[in-house]
Amino acid sequence: MKLLSNRKLLRVLQYLPIAIILVFTVVLNFFIVKDNNIKVDILVESVRADVIGTQKQKIKSNIDQLYQQINHEKKLVEQVAREKLRFRVDTAISIANGLLLENQDKPVEEVKQLIIDALRPIRFDDGRGYFYISTLDGMSVMHPITPDLENTSILNRIDSRGNYYIQHKKEELNNKGEAFNHYWYIKPDKGGEEFAKVSFDRKLDAFNWYIGSGEYVLDIEESIQQQVLAMLSSINMDDDGYIFVFDLDGDAKLVNQKVITDHSIDVFKVNDELGKLLFNATEKKGFLLYNNKLVEGANLLGPKISYFRVIDGWDWVIGTGFHTNRVLTFIKEKEKMLVAQGDEDLLKLLGLTLPFSLILMFLTVIVGRRVYRHFVTLEGQVIDDFERLKLSRNEMQYMAKYDQLTDLPNRMQLTENIEKLIALSKLQNKKAAVVFVDLDDFKHINDQYGHAAGDQLLRQIGQRFEGILSNYDCVSRFGGDEFIFCFSMLDNQEGAKCKVRQIQTLFMSPFLLGGVAVVTKCSIGVSIYPDHGANSEELISKADIVLYKSKEQRKGDVMFYNADINQQVQYNTLLENQLNRAVKRNEINVVYQPQINTETQEIESVEALCRWYNPELGIVSPLEFIPVAERIGVIHDIGDYVFHLACRDTLALMPNGKNAIGVSINISPKQLARIDFEQRVMSIVQRSGIDVERVTLEITENIFIDDLATVSPVLQRLRAQGFGISLDDFCTGYSSLNYLNNLPISEIKIDRSFVDKLLNNKQSDTLVKAIIAIGSSCHMKVVAEGVETLEQHEKLKEYSCDLLQGYYFDKPLNIDDLIARYAEKKEEISH
Repeated sequence: MKLLSNRKLLRVLQYLPIAIILVFTVVLNFFIVKDNNIKVDILVESVRADVIGTQKQKIKSNIDQLYQQINHEKKLVEQVAREKLRFRVDTAISIANGLLLENQDKPVEEVKQLIIDALRPIRFDDGRGYFYISTLDGMSVMHPITPDLENTSILNRIDSRGNYYIQHKKEELNNKGEAFNHYWYIKPDKGGEEFAKVSFDRKLDAFNWYIGSGEYVLDIEESIQQQVLAMLSSINMDDDGYIFVFDLDGDAKLVNQKVITDHSIDVFKVNDELGKLLFNATEKKGFLLYNNKLVEGANLLGPKISYFRVIDGWDWVIGTGFHTNRVLTFIKEKEKMLVAQGDEDLLKLLGLTLPFSLILMFLTVIVGRRVYRHFVTLEGQVIDDFERLKLSRNEMQYMAKYDQLTDLPNRMQLTENIEKLIALSKLQNKKAAVVFVDLDDFKHINDQYGHAAGDQLLRQIGQRFEGILSNYDCVSRFGGDEFIFCFSMLDNQEGAKCKVRQIQTLFMSPFLLGGVAVVTKCSIGVSIYPDHGANSEELISKADIVLYKSKEQRKGDVMFYNADINQQVQYNTLLENQLNRAVKRNEINVVYQPQINTETQEIESVEALCRWYNPELGIVSPLEFIPVAERIGVIHDIGDYVFHLACRDTLALMPNGKNAIGVSINISPKQLARIDFEQRVMSIVQRSGIDVERVTLEITENIFIDDLATVSPVLQRLRAQGFGISLDDFCTGYSSLNYLNNLPISEIKIDRSFVDKLLNNKQSDTLVKAIIAIGSSCHMKVVAEGVETLEQHEKLKEYSCDLLQGYYFDKPLNIDDLIARYAEKKEEISH
């Protein structure tokens, strides 16, 4: 009987904890699931009520902000017109004054004709803009568009609204010397329709003239409108959102981030209900609910809610919106998230009840089946340890062959995969392509958005890459932001090009990093089996070579390997290696080309020119090695070395003193951008002992393109210390006149391309005269480069160019030849 009771007790103790745990778990799960469902229902309803309101407020805020910005741009039309006209006329007055100063000894009528000839051919704003000249008495002197008016009275001319606009500005010119004038005039390209026009005139006291120019306000306004549309087209909205713009007639201006210029889209015809809703609106702004038919595929996203505003004056409708199906998708995602959160809470609670159940199980083991339980426990531990060991081994094997960030095969697995695909291609007598892909400006993305965003970008790129693979392809993360594809079973190189285009297409869509749409590109290098190598190592190496050659030429390009590229890469490598040691080996030397004074025909200055002779490479052109020196960072050592030699040799040519020969030294943009550049050049000048006034720093316009605000103060300080500042290749860039106005330039150099055409090109001849006139009026020396013939010399002398430089006078000379040839000049000045 006792044994039977013990057995019953054993069974009770053995199964009671299990029964309690089961009942407790079922009841607990029931209440947790019920409570979680109630919370999900409440939150989903709340999301339904709030999301649309939040989205509407978001698009309203965006459009209101853009509305204020566009109104600000509208107000700038008059200001832009006035500034453009004032700058143009100031330039014309400068040219006229320069010619007056240059030709004081000539008859008045001849000087007038020189000014007319200089201003008549000048055009701007796509040929619309021009200068005109009239007398204060109302006689037209020059009108290049309507020459019939010249030498006639225009004092009583009236515009299409009856305003005597010539008489009006005459009074203001007499009082102030300059005048802005507004009047209406027929615009030829608008079918005879009248438009407002603004002009600016300034007196030229020497002849009782005024010089002026005009501009239609409509042209300025249309230019600003195009700038506004370009700005709006660059704005990326969330998901499928974009800014749309059309006028009140229904002509589309901006659709789906594309500017429409040909009136090819009538919004009201495509979206008929949108036109009705818009014109029934009580205000010039508000929300509209409609079916979007304008963008292909938009109907699949459901009705669209948009917010619009009307831009007064331009009659534009600007707006943006969102599709309602996007909200439903968001709600479903939120519901899934809440369910997942409930499941997570349930698992946590079960984790709390587990110790209680274990205690009961342990009591059962003590009272009932101690030995059996002990055996089961040991068996379970052995199985668990075995499974963990097996899992760890699998994980280590996976980690050894796969990249942890992108889950793509890593460099170790890459070689094995490529060799397999090469063997497959070889068996089928096919080709294979190894494609080396490197992301452009990946460091910039890390710096701007953080390394977490960079990792996210790499994961997304890896996913896109896997999406284009076939059964005969593979892709691996090679390291950092580099990936390598292998495409096998290709018939020819055209097949490889097709695969590369697939890769490039993947980068056309932006990547979403933390809610921000980021666009990036890649550079690609390609090698082909068996044309360029027989194994993975050779093919990867050659793809790597052309990849970095591609990035060196232009980021975002694709380059296929060939023998010429390999030869060029080897040459560039040799060039870099030799250039790193060129200064230490005294391979860099300096030659000097004289600059001759036009009046005295004597040497006044020299330009220091850098030369490099290497035993292995021979004579290397500065055009070839200077960019390399800038790229690998040795330009500062070379620049300091050349600067030191130029100062030392110039002092050897002639000691300091009155009328001592000066030296012009070319400065690289990289040198000027260095923080301690001023201290370095002053230190060299002081050590050499040359007067700072004898040294001119020669710069080119590309120095200012990237950071004018940083460079300008440096040049101001250098000029204040006594250095001359020479602007090389003047008028070959885009903003030469602006640089003269804002920088401490003391000398301008006429590019040899203008001098070459001086005698057989009227435009070059006019431009050279204008440059000399500008230099004279701004009290700057003018140097003409590339003077090769007597005729060029005589013509430049006639135009009163200050200094001449070129093979007509002398080729670049080393310092010994320079001293020997110009010793007489040196001795005369010294005495």
